Amino acid sequence: MKLRNLLQPIFAAVFLFAAFAASAADYYFEENGIRYAYQYVQSTGGRDYSKCTVVEKENGKYKGDIVIPEKVQNGTVDVVSVNSEAFKDCTELTSVILPNSVLSIGIRAFKGCSSLVNVDLGDGVEEIDGSAGISGVFEECNSLKSITIPNKVEEIPEDCFAYCSSLEKVVLGDHLRTIENNAFYNCLNISEITSLNPTPPSIYSNSFDSSLYEKATVRVPVGRGEVYRNSYPYWTKFANIVETDFGGVGDVANDAVSVTTSGGNIVLNGMADGTAVEIYNIGGQLVYSGQSTTIGGLERGIYIVRTGGQAFKVAL
Repeated sequence: MKLRNLLQPIFAAVFLFAAFAASAADYYFEENGIRYAYQYVQSTGGRDYSKCTVVEKENGKYKGDIVIPEKVQNGTVDVVSVNSEAFKDCTELTSVILPNSVLSIGIRAFKGCSSLVNVDLGDGVEEIDGSAGISGVFEECNSLKSITIPNKVEEIPEDCFAYCSSLEKVVLGDHLRTIENNAFYNCLNISEITSLNPTPPSIYSNSFDSSLYEKATVRVPVGRGEVYRNSYPYWTKFANIVETDFGGVGDVANDAVSVTTSGGNIVLNGMADGTAVEIYNIGGQLVYSGQSTTIGGLERGIYIVRTGGQAFKVAL
């Protein structure tokens, strides 16, 4: 009788642990080599089974070229975020394309991805997490050459791109309000900063390295050059602020341009005459630059088409 009484708490604990483990396992699933977790709902402590976040692999690391879909589980679950440290230290990861359904990227999500050359953040991202003074989302991604911040992002947090030593071109979205201290710490090779916001975002003494004040070109919307030049105390330090017509975007409604494929060609519709077109392959290499609305001669694959201040993903 005493033995039974002694064993009952042990059996109960084992049962509860097994139930918890089974429950936790139900939160995660893998599809086409990418691991997901159903979205945690803080207000209830439960899960939203119509939404999910990309998480780190259970075994091993992500590698190669990753294209994350908008929906998984036969189209029933939306992919809405990239979890903290989901791709951290994936040293063989070379490119990532996020869908427009992704709204947020967690802290250190891509930190230490030393072979990452190309990242497309999509159009939906609203927040790059910098909670508790920690960010490091792309810290030490020292092969990354360019980055475009989506238009809905209002803040680039501290250390977000620190030690991205190969970074050359940065495009800042038209709703960006703040670039925190050390956001681009030790990014000494930036040669071009494009700011789409007519109002200069707030920057601080170490948002960019001071060596860039003389050697980097800052491109701003037409008619806003003087506003940036007179934005004290830091934008005014940049010696090369150039007004730029960003592909006639003012003449074309955002939803007027479309990109399709036909007969092995990439076809652009609704562009203003003379609008610049750039096409990049999945590795981030520029494969076309011009003003044509029909582009052929490309190999089968996934491409990023940039025109009129917008970016489109297409598959040939």
